[in-house]
Amino acid sequence: MSGRDDSKAALLRQLRRVLELDRREAAGEAQPAGLRVLATWQARRLAATYADFRARERYRKAVAFFLEDLYGPGDFSQ
Repeated sequence: MSGRDDSKAALLRQLRRVLELDRREAAGEAQPAGLRVLATWQARRLAATYADFRARERYRKAVAFFLEDLYGPGDFSQ
């Protein structure tokens, strides 16, 4: 499997995990630790994917917003 295929497989595994976590949350069985792990993975993936934008002054604040406020590992349940 190529690196690209490995990345796709990892993304599909994580998406399946999200669906399962959503199902558990809806059933009142949320696992906050699992959600934090997923959010951390997603933020790292986005940071790597958009490192070129993050390096440019024009986009730095927007990238920070996505990484910290939308996809960061913090608890946003409130």
